[in-house]
Amino acid sequence: MEEKVGQVFLPNVSAVGRKKELEDIMSFKPGGVFLHISLNKYQNRKVTFLQGNSKIPMLITGDLEFGGFGGMLR
Repeated sequence: MEEKVGQVFLPNVSAVGRKKELEDIMSFKPGGVFLHISLNKYQNRKVTFLQGNSKIPMLITGDLEFGGFGGMLR
């Protein structure tokens, strides 16, 4: 039941998204995350780590067109 409740949440992942932060987020098994703006290579690493440590495919959200609090920088 706890796992199903965790899947309702989409926590924010900081631009840096250090491994400890990602591990803490994954501890409650969220259904996805909201990414904050950062370089492509960091976004790719974060998404790969998160998807690789999730039982189900995660919903990855963010304002990925350089707006608001999410996105990618080249």
